[in-house]
Amino acid sequence: TAPNAQQLVTLSPLVTIREPSISVNKTFTPSSGDSATATRVRITVTAGSAPRSPAYNVALSDVLSSTNFDYQGNLSHFSGVAPDSLNESSGTVSATWAQLNPGQSSSIEFDVRLQTGLPIGTTHSNTATATWMSYPTAPTGVDTYNSLAVRRTGNTSDIGGSANNYSSNGSANFSNTAGLSKSVISTSHAHTSASNVAIGESVRYRLTTTVPESITNGVIIRDQLPTGIRFISGSAKVALVATTSLTSSTVSGAFVTGNETTVNSITPSVSITGQGGPFVSGTDVDFDFGTLTNSDNDADSEFIVIEFDALILNEAGVINGSSLGNTYQLFRNTSTLISTSINVDVAVVEPRLVVAKSVDNLLPNYGNQIQYSLNIDHALVSSADAFDLT
Repeated sequence: TAPNAQQLVTLSPLVTIREPSISVNKTFTPSSGDSATATRVRITVTAGSAPRSPAYNVALSDVLSSTNFDYQGNLSHFSGVAPDSLNESSGTVSATWAQLNPGQSSSIEFDVRLQTGLPIGTTHSNTATATWMSYPTAPTGVDTYNSLAVRRTGNTSDIGGSANNYSSNGSANFSNTAGLSKSVISTSHAHTSASNVAIGESVRYRLTTTVPESITNGVIIRDQLPTGIRFISGSAKVALVATTSLTSSTVSGAFVTGNETTVNSITPSVSITGQGGPFVSGTDVDFDFGTLTNSDNDADSEFIVIEFDALILNEAGVINGSSLGNTYQLFRNTSTLISTSINVDVAVVEPRLVVAKSVDNLLPNYGNQIQYSLNIDHALVSSADAFDLT
């Protein structure tokens, strides 16, 4: 209230914090195969766009050997900002960038293989990790009284603890897959063709399973026959096709030298017992291979080939024009489903006959001789030859 009194105003200017960010993307090409398949890895690090701040001392690390992958070379910069360092040591790929500005990215590539001896149908993940800092060098002389006057990093053991969250991951999966192919290779009656079948006819199926380099326990191949079809016991044959070695703990004498260029010409000749009986309409049949070992670690493919017969039954629902489809499945550990084949159909065909009776004289007189004629022909819906007419 004094005449010369002055009002003091405290100003609080706003400060906007801009932080850097980095994302990591990783891919396998191809993303499935076996230990003989060289796959190309691409890792891309990207700095967050403006108004993010630059990321400094960016460090990328990808540990391979402990995650079932072996480094195969060809490490190179692919696109974007070139890394300041790029190397591999003892199964770990690393790269560094002194600075990535907002929106900038960099991609590197290299080759790996899946390690040998892994079970069929398993998926293996690999992760690349990037860390970065908020400032290129450690600040000095900023505040000697505050221990937190430091740059932020991606290492929680640095000063600031959990606030040092400048770290991100990018993962990709590679699957040790098997290929399943099913087909009809023949039928027992000459008057039907392709996948058309008559009631009482037998069908020979062929199951061709591509086996990756692996050691897998409890291997079961199960054919899922539909209602209307019955497995014919004693008809199944098997071949284990490889260049050098493909073995089963339950099947002996079935090895045949070959690969993808010859497998289609190979006819299995060793008997294998179908399990799961007694076999009636629609009973699935199992083929047990126990421990399956594929140590043929080369660039070509190895196969299990099975052929067997099944009977088209004379029962309700098996009628002219009906489609009987089935698949087969591959299991490990006797019950873990690995894969299912596409559906393969057979079409039921039946004869349908019509009988037309005629007479040569509709108004005969007493004592006249008349002649009756019977004409038997296929109906329009008839789709197969007829036999043993009575």
